[in-house]
Amino acid sequence: MDEFGCSYEEYFITDYDVPFFVEEYEFPQYLAESYDNFEAYMGYPDIIIRVIADNRDAEVNIIELGEIM
Repeated sequence: MDEFGCSYEEYFITDYDVPFFVEEYEFPQYLAESYDNFEAYMGYPDIIIRVIADNRDAEVNIIELGEIM
């Protein structure tokens, strides 16, 4: 309880393994929502997911270049 009698919880994140930026005091709900938003991209390299995360409001177009036979 805080000084006003309201329930209060604080989380401090010290270690995580996600390919997007997480601040020390993020809410767990925000982390879950962020992970859900990037779940479709988790098969891609971390650098690609970081670029997507840094440009969240932009349209995502991933072009896969492979071998041409």
